[in-house]
Amino acid sequence: MSALFQSNWLLQGCSFCDKWSVRSTIADTPSGAYRFDVLVEGSVLVEVKSVDKFERVFLAQVLTYLRATECRLGLIINFNVPVLKEGIKRVAL
Repeated sequence: MSALFQSNWLLQGCSFCDKWSVRSTIADTPSGAYRFDVLVEGSVLVEVKSVDKFERVFLAQVLTYLRATECRLGLIINFNVPVLKEGIKRVAL
């Protein structure tokens, strides 16, 4: 995670965890782990990308993370765009 984002969030008084991991289970049996980029204030999941084209798999990925963490809101941020606001996609359950 960019040191710029970290310092900006800290200046604003936000708590966050980067490179977060959560384990998943199926019928009480461990089935794997999911790793996502950032969890802000314990409620907003952020997945960071730098890609030429937004793929539907990114949306499926974040929806899976939201279900696994019981968070309701996620953001996919793509830095490979001319204007940053064009690279932000909001995902909600």
